[in-house]
Amino acid sequence: MARLTQRRAPRQERAQATVDAVVEAAALLIVEDGYARLSTNRIARRAGVSVGTLYQYFPHKEAIIEALVLRMADEQIVAFGQALRDVAAREPGVELGIAAIVDAVFLAVRVRPALARRLLLEAPRGDVAQVDHAWRQRCTELLRASMYARREVFRSGDVELMASTLVAAGFAILQDALAYRPELLDGDVLRDELTVLASRYLLP
Repeated sequence: MARLTQRRAPRQERAQATVDAVVEAAALLIVEDGYARLSTNRIARRAGVSVGTLYQYFPHKEAIIEALVLRMADEQIVAFGQALRDVAAREPGVELGIAAIVDAVFLAVRVRPALARRLLLEAPRGDVAQVDHAWRQRCTELLRASMYARREVFRSGDVELMASTLVAAGFAILQDALAYRPELLDGDVLRDELTVLASRYLLP
């Protein structure tokens, strides 16, 4: 996923290491102290670089947040995609396959949960909305491809719309749990409920 407001893309390994240090320093500070206390000065100190160096790559704090959210989105997509590929390789029965898809959604939502919870509750919606849409779209594409591979087992309908509806519903439910009832992400109760929801939605 391409960065949208980063001032200068790193072209050398050392420059990439600086960018990585800045982005990860922001992540640590958000988890430790919250979004409201984040500043470019604090990020630079935590990253071990000067503010001037930070500004070579990021014009403001919001650009760092955007890069961080993009990185999280990439990590979520990788987790989701790998889980779907594992499902395809095993070729489970339909019910087990749907349960595995729900597990894949859980894996994606569990990427950096403490950071995700802070951003969800504290960051302005505009900081994450565009990226949120982008990675949901990518997850929908992955799920759609998986569904087309076994189209005969699902109910008739628009596969793309079915995939996007399921991804949107699943992540909305899990993000709500992440924000307000994080204990639900550690057990099987919510997983089982989502499996029932997905099964009744997808099967004839």
